[in-house]
Amino acid sequence: MAKIGKNIEEDEYQEWLELLDLEGGELSWIRRNRNFPGNWTRTERSPGEIRESVLKSRQVQDAIFEEASRRKCPKKEIYLEVKDIVENMAQELMMPAVKVVGYGVVKVIKRLFDAVYVNLAQLQKLRSTLSKDSIVLMPTHKTYVDFLLISLLCYHEDFTLPAIAAGADFQQSWIIGEALRRCGAFFLRRTFGKDKLYWTVFSEYVQNHLVHSDRPVEFFIEGTRSRTGKALHPKYGFLQMILEPYLRAEVYDLVVVPVTMNYDKMLEESLYAYELLGFQKPKETTSGLLKARHILNESFGNIYVTFAEPISIRNYLEPKIDRNLLSFLPERQFTIDPETKSAIKKFGHEIIQIHNSNNIISIWPIASFVIAELVEESGLSLTKNVTLKFSKILNRSVEILEMFEKLSINIQIHKSPEEDLKRLLKLHSDLFLETDFSSSDFELTLTEMLIDKDSIVSKHLLQKSVTSIIFMNHSNQIMPFLAEICYIASSLENSEDKITFEEVKSDFQFLEKLFDREFITVPGETNKRFYFAIERLKNLNIIKIDQNHVLPVNNDVLAQLNKFLMPFIRSYYLTFGILSFLEPKLHLCDSKKVISLVQGEIARTLEEEPKINKHLRLSFLSSDLVKNAFYQAVSVKAVVVKAWHALELNKIRMNSLMTRLSKSEMANKDAYAAQMAMVAELEMEMMSDMYRRMTEACEQKCIPSHFHEGDLTKGESVCLDRCVAKYLDVHERLGKVLTSMSQQDEKALQQMQQQ
Repeated sequence: MAKIGKNIEEDEYQEWLELLDLEGGELSWIRRNRNFPGNWTRTERSPGEIRESVLKSRQVQDAIFEEASRRKCPKKEIYLEVKDIVENMAQELMMPAVKVVGYGVVKVIKRLFDAVYVNLAQLQKLRSTLSKDSIVLMPTHKTYVDFLLISLLCYHEDFTLPAIAAGADFQQSWIIGEALRRCGAFFLRRTFGKDKLYWTVFSEYVQNHLVHSDRPVEFFIEGTRSRTGKALHPKYGFLQMILEPYLRAEVYDLVVVPVTMNYDKMLEESLYAYELLGFQKPKETTSGLLKARHILNESFGNIYVTFAEPISIRNYLEPKIDRNLLSFLPERQFTIDPETKSAIKKFGHEIIQIHNSNNIISIWPIASFVIAELVEESGLSLTKNVTLKFSKILNRSVEILEMFEKLSINIQIHKSPEEDLKRLLKLHSDLFLETDFSSSDFELTLTEMLIDKDSIVSKHLLQKSVTSIIFMNHSNQIMPFLAEICYIASSLENSEDKITFEEVKSDFQFLEKLFDREFITVPGETNKRFYFAIERLKNLNIIKIDQNHVLPVNNDVLAQLNKFLMPFIRSYYLTFGILSFLEPKLHLCDSKKVISLVQGEIARTLEEEPKINKHLRLSFLSSDLVKNAFYQAVSVKAVVVKAWHALELNKIRMNSLMTRLSKSEMANKDAYAAQMAMVAELEMEMMSDMYRRMTEACEQKCIPSHFHEGDLTKGESVCLDRCVAKYLDVHERLGKVLTSMSQQDEKALQQMQQQ
């Protein structure tokens, strides 16, 4: 079976910082004359000529006319506004500035990182494509280092420096913004809303680069930095905009190059955890940059950069769409049909899949998972710090490494598991109280991060939660390699009887649909992934197929795989339960407010119920988990978003969802008991509500407001008997209708999971 994931020894990676030293250091390297290849147009336009071309384009001129008509103002006024937008947006690449900034950035990278491993041979091969086609680089986005490093590597290989799509946030600092602009960055707003004029100008600016092949375009398909170690859903609108020149037949082909970047430790690691707990993202200002200079005294380990095989958009889309139908449309009537949109969406997900498959994973994500598991086993305590033995972390990590070897998953080991783990623990020493990492065995005590103010939860709880979320974020990196086989393991592990092939398939479909915001998959290929996962486990002798049943063979591996998935199942289950508990308040909330409300309830649960449910984790406070669970509830209509943005709980659908999810939680009897208690509570609530309404209605109907006797009259008694009988009859009929609706909802949920 082919190996999953990359390994620097097997895949011809070079250590880039060593290559710089061989050239005489960063100063000699940056001063060396470069020979960037020309593009296929054989012309090189200046940044000013690009801006002028954008302003004169048909799309922008039409947008100016429409906006002037809408506002009922002179076209000149809109033209000047558009000119300001273009000048504020545009890159102004200057080679002297590139050399000055590049020298400084290389000095910082050499100080912060031990090594940068890159498959430079792939970038060298790609260089010849520059003279034939327009190129789009699509890197993963995990830290601000990403786009700076890509440009430096392009500079190293005499590969034309890309025009980089960067957030307008950087312009909050004039120094940072202008430095990036002169190194090839162009700026876009984080949100456009319904600003059609801005979208037209931005689209034309990007497409102008591609049509004239001025320079490669670097575009982060996820749109923003991933703060959780997981891939984010692709931005379909941006991707469609990038591919439009090909769809319009303005270029013969476009070449897309996915780039995967992995870090032992990210510069913003702790900041991401704070953001996931509800703190605001720090602004990209000069003062913020100066405050962050203390990191220059820290080490962040290794970086791994993987350039994937280039993808020809012509070869990819030609079998799927008819470009002739699109290219013959008049320019002003150009629209993309649903079939083409679907193909573009699928392409975006395939880029994410390539990113994931090219990940280089060290032992640290495994150790992070083990640490989180050991903390859970020790019992959640808010009054004392958890202390773990290094030997225990190492032994359990090695067991998982051996399992990964059996599963043909590559893990990057530089020296030995023990030496690598000690190096990485020392690298993340800020997560532990001071200890001697050089000892043969030592104790690790998780630290509490200093927080000077309350957020949506208490300061004390926040201080303990930061490290837990950091460990969770690191352990997330291994899930793209495991998710599909984990779904099968979960189905087998949590079934008390022999389970049929179709039942395993149904469980797989349910779990994949449930977690499609956690682990990105290619749409429409669920069955393909299921059969591949079954074959993968069967070929490794972990399961076997006996007639129409799936039987476990290696229970130890299945149990471990199930453990990887359980934190997600328990987190979702907890969130769904809290949404049910908050039902009376949901009509007062919008989608944004309910996330904070749920986080607050999770915090209360962590503080009040750690002994009741031993599987609670501080990482469940992460807004990422809460958001994903909430929007999954919305997608299956267990929570309904009303036209005025208020929320409404569909109790029947939520109960169906939780009942199905509780099948995966059978090993956790506390959660199953909680599910049964919730069902009983709902039934009691319905009965109490019916009794209250019946009492009020029948009393108002049958008993006068002014009465002269202490006992009921015969007429009043007969009236009450009839009234109660009617209410009970209606209640019985309503129960049958609700049962029927529940069965229909269950079928609808299963159909949605199979799509």
